[in-house]
Amino acid sequence: MEVKQFTETLNQYVRPQRSPLAFRRCQSEGDLPEGATMPLRDLGYQVTLCQAIGISSRYGWTLAVGKNDQLCVGGAVVMGALAELPEGLPYPPIPAERRLEFGKYSHVLMAPIEATEYEPEVVAVFGNPAQVCKLVQAAMFAAGEPVLPNIAGPAAGCGAIVAHALNSNAYQFVLHCGGDRIFGAAQDDEVTFAMPWGKAEAAVKGLEMLHMMDSSFRYPTATDIAHRPSLPPMLQVPWAT
Repeated sequence: MEVKQFTETLNQYVRPQRSPLAFRRCQSEGDLPEGATMPLRDLGYQVTLCQAIGISSRYGWTLAVGKNDQLCVGGAVVMGALAELPEGLPYPPIPAERRLEFGKYSHVLMAPIEATEYEPEVVAVFGNPAQVCKLVQAAMFAAGEPVLPNIAGPAAGCGAIVAHALNSNAYQFVLHCGGDRIFGAAQDDEVTFAMPWGKAEAAVKGLEMLHMMDSSFRYPTATDIAHRPSLPPMLQVPWAT
């Protein structure tokens, strides 16, 4: 599907507060779009991968994070810049499904999807539980696939968002890790829904179908208030029956 159609449908039915991101793996610097920001070269400092995700989504920047831009060992393993975590670190293991292939890609490219000039491989939508619940319901309804929670654990949530969606070719409902919150500025009321681009069309079609079915499947959720309230006697007018 076209990026524009995806963006318009998402904005109509989910209304995310910050920009969804489009991710792509790049095998060399020559694959990067013109004007992409490389943190060390252009900003003068290294970043964590979760920090780059927060910057790109909140500031609207196109970022290309390479090996030399990466400050976090967990993010470096997720990107495939390191084969394994250094020995002796009190860092939780990172499963193979949350890593990109070692040494194969030079950069992880990300940009707000509405400003994307390349075809995404993964799209991540950030929202509150009610918004992401609509996406989960839509994906399950239209694609007929289960969407299991991907609990990032104490660290390396970036692998759940990017690598796991690619490696499994499946929707990901992600609870953020500590790094996402500290360095990526993920808020306490935020979760993430990540999807391979090939599955994005089914998800947005599911949103359209659920919206047409009943108001209870829409966002913002329509609460049940069209009835006589049950007030305690002290609040009722004297003539109430």
